[in-house]
Amino acid sequence: MAQWAIPILQSLAVRAPSSSPSLLVTNSLLYKYPIPDFFTLSLTKAAQRILVETLAKTYKADGVHIGLISVGGYVNEEDPDLNSKNIADKTWEFFAQKKEDWTLDIEILPAQPVVT
Repeated sequence: MAQWAIPILQSLAVRAPSSSPSLLVTNSLLYKYPIPDFFTLSLTKAAQRILVETLAKTYKADGVHIGLISVGGYVNEEDPDLNSKNIADKTWEFFAQKKEDWTLDIEILPAQPVVT
């Protein structure tokens, strides 16, 4: 997908300098807190993070924001932090960052700390 999207986003950055061409990827916290029973998925999520970080470093100078949205648990409408509306709001805030303030990632965490 990145091979298809990035040239389009680069072109948009040139044509419309005030735009915010972005490729935002969702993730979990398995890259940071691996679970032995999900070893393969944990490896995949770690590799995904490295890929996103590499792409971000490569294309930031071209005006393309590539970032990672890590959701720290199960999405549940009853959860004050991990419900779909809050996740969408946090994602929009991440997307709406000014270019000079672009960050690599955000972590959307539950009120209760993640147990490692």
